[in-house]
Amino acid sequence: MGTDKKKSCYDLSPSGHFVIEDYNQQKPFSNFFPGVAGVWGIPMWAFYVNRGQCVSSFGIESKDKAILEFQPANKAYRLTPLQGFRTFLKVRSGAKVHYWEPFQPASSQRAYQTNQRLLITSHDLTIQDENKSLGLSVQVNYFTIPHEAFPALVREVKVVSLSTKKYEIEVIDGLPNILAYGMKDWLVKNMSRTVEAWIRVANLQKRVPYYHLNVEVADTSDVRHIEEGNFFLSYEAGAAKPRLLDPLVEVESVFGACTDFRVPEKFLQQKVFTVPRNQQTANRTPSAMAYGRFSLPGGKEKRIVSIFGQTHSQRHLSSIIKRVTTKDFIEEKRLQNEEEIARIKSFAFTHSSSSHFNGYCGQTFLDNVLRGGLPVSLKTREGNVVFNVFSRKHGDLERDYNHFVLAPTGFSQGNGNFRDVVQNRRNDVFFNQDVEENSIVNFFSLLQADGYNPLIVKGMNFILEDQKKALALLEDCVQGEHPDLHFRLTHGFQPGELLLLLERYDIKLKVSKQDFFNRVLSSCRKFETADHGEGFWVDHWTYCLDLIESYLMIYPERLESLLFGTKRFAFYHNSHYVLPREQRYQLTPKGVRQYHSVKDGRKEILAEERGSKLRTKQGEGEVYETTLMTKLLCLIANKAASFDPSGVGIEMEADKPGWCDSLNGLPGLLGASICESLELQRICQFLLNNFAKLPIQNREVLVFSELAVFIKALTKILIEEREPFPYWSQASDVKEKYREQVRKGIDGAEQPLTMNEIIEFLQWVVTKTNAGVKSVEDDKGLFPTYVYQEVTKHKCLDPVQEKPVHVWPQEFETHRLPYFLEGFVHALKVMEDQEQKRVLYQRIKKSPLFDQKLRM
Repeated sequence: MGTDKKKSCYDLSPSGHFVIEDYNQQKPFSNFFPGVAGVWGIPMWAFYVNRGQCVSSFGIESKDKAILEFQPANKAYRLTPLQGFRTFLKVRSGAKVHYWEPFQPASSQRAYQTNQRLLITSHDLTIQDENKSLGLSVQVNYFTIPHEAFPALVREVKVVSLSTKKYEIEVIDGLPNILAYGMKDWLVKNMSRTVEAWIRVANLQKRVPYYHLNVEVADTSDVRHIEEGNFFLSYEAGAAKPRLLDPLVEVESVFGACTDFRVPEKFLQQKVFTVPRNQQTANRTPSAMAYGRFSLPGGKEKRIVSIFGQTHSQRHLSSIIKRVTTKDFIEEKRLQNEEEIARIKSFAFTHSSSSHFNGYCGQTFLDNVLRGGLPVSLKTREGNVVFNVFSRKHGDLERDYNHFVLAPTGFSQGNGNFRDVVQNRRNDVFFNQDVEENSIVNFFSLLQADGYNPLIVKGMNFILEDQKKALALLEDCVQGEHPDLHFRLTHGFQPGELLLLLERYDIKLKVSKQDFFNRVLSSCRKFETADHGEGFWVDHWTYCLDLIESYLMIYPERLESLLFGTKRFAFYHNSHYVLPREQRYQLTPKGVRQYHSVKDGRKEILAEERGSKLRTKQGEGEVYETTLMTKLLCLIANKAASFDPSGVGIEMEADKPGWCDSLNGLPGLLGASICESLELQRICQFLLNNFAKLPIQNREVLVFSELAVFIKALTKILIEEREPFPYWSQASDVKEKYREQVRKGIDGAEQPLTMNEIIEFLQWVVTKTNAGVKSVEDDKGLFPTYVYQEVTKHKCLDPVQEKPVHVWPQEFETHRLPYFLEGFVHALKVMEDQEQKRVLYQRIKKSPLFDQKLRM
């Protein structure tokens, strides 16, 4: 007895479109547009789901500047069919009038036989709804506009006749609700009714509504008027001179009393709909819909183009309307958008026997660019300046907890987590010859003297520190005086911010824009900016060695100069710091826990005001710069002094685990990670192996005095103390003493370490890691990824009546967590002996974990 195979609802077409049939009925998923507008364009973010007309939210910069409210995935699945884009059609054929709203779920389309499809590419999104009962098809295509000084989303609606009949069609299309510029996410979520009193819709008479709050919403006497605004316009495409359609900004004019937007009551009540002469343009949340009426002969089509965007003033909006409604503008931008995304993907151009694999490689590279950025070069008189554009934190609908930022400027840079940015820039050196050691300098300079790093990487900044030079440059290049421009140059800026100032204040240049940029950047110092963020993770530093290894694949001859060359590596100076042990361990009803380990020391350390760089003279002197070798030794010393009391893993002493967020409670349990022990071994072994290639026998390395004392004391403990608990106690003592000395800055004096001293130190660290891992290896050769410590004996440091009660642990019991794939992967990664690798891999294959994890 044969069985019929059900046709798959998912397909990857030869053209590269990912096609979902009957998409409203499939499992919900969310995705996003690249948010790339080219180097000189201003990007727009946009998210979509496979429900309704898909686009669930979009805007500029962040959630606080949404045009359609940001919704997390679970809400977007519910709300997009009603609050997202909508299309209402009244179709007349002879005496009959039919009402149809395409793209709604099948349950609301029972009167018609319809077929819905969703087509996704890297650069756009298309939905199709074919109504066989009416003989009509509606198609919507979305994409964002590149290479323009304003961000915008294009929505093209195409109504196609599938029969020989002639139809008379009325259509209302657009958004039932649009946010006015100035409505931050908190206001939308918590005060949406109150804030309506500030809403204004201007420019309605010109058929291009301009939505904004008239002033900022704040309980202050300083009232700031808002000039920026969101806008939309719609026109019937195809004509030599497209005519703007009539906008509908008053929600009730379409939906009447139907406040949930299910049915456009006013549209249906009128035999022929008329746009009200007077619409309410203030004190209510507005809509952004347009009305059109046209004849559609058999076999023909009509296209309606809508543009939703943001500008910095009504004057700016007026200057772009004529151009964006010209006959060829949209097609040019559609092609440019596709070409821009294809250009990025072409860096990973792959030609194989599988078109699916080829497409996968390009898409994966694009995804990595959106996390780490694409390295671009700007040519200047002093040489090429390279930095990364297009990056941002992953703030998609499934990761609604992240505050993503896409700078609304040209050369757009966004925020990102240190780990995410580093791991996605490990291959930059392969794709841009100007990258060279830039990434190494940038990220190693963000490592702190305590071995940690700030979480939030905000992008590359430039500063022209010489005030006189800045004034002379502006006098040569700029017409008139512009104090704002001078302030920005001398206090730090991102390149796109200069573009924005030139545009917003209509600043006239005496030279070309390109020449102005060249001269400015040639005179500037560049630096990666960062913020502390939410804490210190145990694993971020482990990706930094990959930057070095990638660099040496291209420039192996530069090994010695990279490690021991110019002193150009700084230390990030964070106002937050890890507390010593007596302030970390607390007595709770469930036992001793490690809570609130990181202190906000902004009242003690003026790091932000001093530029967030470690300085000499206890913070009052110059920024301290050193070699990469010193940075590596500082990192190794901090981690080697952070073994847990069992000597197995690196302590999660700073409130945060590694990349796996489900382990957030592990630091409180005095958790530790073997992965970082193995990474510590890897970085030590890397140096030892490479020292053997270099003539360094008589070399000395100058390190700041506090670090030299720290390393020498730690080496002595490594040699003399083999038992884990005494080692933990003594190593923690010298680490905490060192961290206290460098918290506000360093003295500035330097001491030499001989290569023999360094090699001995590294070898003992390797011995320590080997012993720790070996101690938890089971009889099958496997070991856990994570362990935690139960405090079995302690003494109280505070009176019992005080809360919390801090304690001093005296004895520990080590507990292993269940086996986890990551530990095996790290072990294979750091093993140099190929036979050992083969044996471990065979053991892992025999484990039940192989089927559960490695085959995933």
